[in-house]
Amino acid sequence: DMHAMIPPEYDVILIGAGLANTALVLSLLETNYKGKVLLLEKESYFPVERTWCFWRKDLLPYYLHKLISAQWFSWISSHKGHYTKQVCTDSNYAYACINGHDYYHFCESEFSKANSVTVMFNQNIKDISDNQSEFSVMHGDTHTTATYVLDSRPNQGKKTSAGFYQSFTGARVRSHLPIFNPQEVHLMSNLEVLDNDTLCFQYVLPFSSHEALIEYTCFSVVVPDYDVLRKHTLFELSKRWHLNDQNILQWEQGCLPMFTQPLEKLLTGKNYSPSGIASGNIRSATGYAFLINHRWAKKAANAIVNGQSLIGINGYSKFYKWIDKLFLNVIQDDLNAAPSLFIDLMKYTSAESFARFMTETASPADMLAIISA
Repeated sequence: DMHAMIPPEYDVILIGAGLANTALVLSLLETNYKGKVLLLEKESYFPVERTWCFWRKDLLPYYLHKLISAQWFSWISSHKGHYTKQVCTDSNYAYACINGHDYYHFCESEFSKANSVTVMFNQNIKDISDNQSEFSVMHGDTHTTATYVLDSRPNQGKKTSAGFYQSFTGARVRSHLPIFNPQEVHLMSNLEVLDNDTLCFQYVLPFSSHEALIEYTCFSVVVPDYDVLRKHTLFELSKRWHLNDQNILQWEQGCLPMFTQPLEKLLTGKNYSPSGIASGNIRSATGYAFLINHRWAKKAANAIVNGQSLIGINGYSKFYKWIDKLFLNVIQDDLNAAPSLFIDLMKYTSAESFARFMTETASPADMLAIISA
């Protein structure tokens, strides 16, 4: 078989330049991996309109620490005028933010320094086939072969388990007056349930007294219309902050699946894997994914470097998936109970316990506190 004599053109092909696949390239470069990596992205640029937040910066790869653009030591949630607030004292437990522009600028710089990484934009993936010894990816009119393929395209299967879509539109705004408290994040502000089937709240990240990201967020069983969400965001900007579209610097939007999706993999080969949201690397009850994807990337990079299988590599444990599913089942049965559950979760736990739970590092004592709350 002559075909078997020709080695694949690349060691790794990554489909999609989102968080998971870029994290994997960074992890591979960190191990001094010399294999050839090809990153294929359907858009004409990196998806920079993102803002990622997380607790526990000590869990972040060291090379990303310098990208943290802001951090906060207190966070609040509110429902019907009742506020609950958590304050932490340990800087590792602060709520931290990395801006998409900064993250992708760093990725571009690292990728271009490495001769082994090729990035191609405007790539439409038509087909992937498994030829036993390698994979063949058809993008446009080109066939490219590789030993490993990681595919972040969203799963096209139907939603099969209980849960919601978390959809949001966010406006990064600048005000002439100092109207924001830069010390405090609004995690879930003005929690309310609409029509018994949609949970809404505002999420406010204040970068200074004059600048903030203000998101209007919904948990709903159907994907809402972004135009409707934008109208809600503009209404909140006007009503609560006395701002209008003249104050808006940038919009961002997203839709995160809040359900534990059993994925139908396109291919079954041990060197093929879905990545990112497509592989379930997002906390279904919260939508947080940044640390999970970097944790997954480190494990996947290790497998690739050692020529091992990608099957069964997870960013977080089945235990948290089970806890999240339980929580989602409870609020799906009675969505009107959700605001008080979220408020109580913060009210009856410490900032540190809460942060450990939100980063999959809770101790047994933390779990008891969370469950009793």
